[in-house]
Amino acid sequence: MRDPENAAITVPLPDDFESFWAETLKSVPDLDTSMTYVPALSTQEVAVYDVRYTSYADVRVAGWYAVPRVDGRFPALVNWACRSGGHAQGA
Repeated sequence: MRDPENAAITVPLPDDFESFWAETLKSVPDLDTSMTYVPALSTQEVAVYDVRYTSYADVRVAGWYAVPRVDGRFPALVNWACRSGGHAQGA
């Protein structure tokens, strides 16, 4: 059985791992973010938002953020589509 709370990296990191990411992160722009409530996709149970930001190399990232309207602990689902283009509410 998997135990994600206690997972550990078992693959050796390349020698330049830390320096590579330090330099790469310097080139990332300040986050240009937007989050817009989408009433057409929201329900009494869930509020849905269209979220967007500009990432590394000016790549525009978009996604949906759904938030339960009640308190409690809920699982998270992340789905990376890995493709260009917008989503149904417009790009």
